[in-house]
Parts: sequence; structure tokens; C-alpha cells
Amino acid sequence: MTKREEAIDALTAKGRTREQAEAFIDLMGSAFRRRGWAGGEPLSQDQIGERLDTFLGKPEGDRP
Repeated sequence: MTKREEAIDALTAKGRTREQAEAFIDLMGSAFRRRGWAGGEPLSQDQIGERLDTFLGKPEGDRP
């Protein structure tokens, strides 16, 4: 099992949906990439907004 899967399992055990857990992992990974602590491209502002909505459980289109 990968570290990502372990983290998702831990978050789902705490009551989050798998979709919310994946969004959280994506957000944290992007933050690490933005700071230069991990390779790859960070998420765009729109992608960050979408992931935050998913993590917080907001319906699509509910964001200003």
C-alpha cells in the first residue's frame, strides 16, 4: 500500500469520504510543491478552489 493510500485510509477512518480525503492529499501535495519541498507543478487557483470545495463538502457552484 502506498503512503497516499495509507493517508486516505486514515482520513476515511476519521469520517471523511474518499473523495474528501483525496482532495485533502492533493491540496497538501500542492502546498509542498508550491514551497519547493516536492517536485512537480502545484495546483492552479481554480483547482485549489475545487479541491477545497470537495474537502469541505460544498456543492459544486456554491463558491463565489
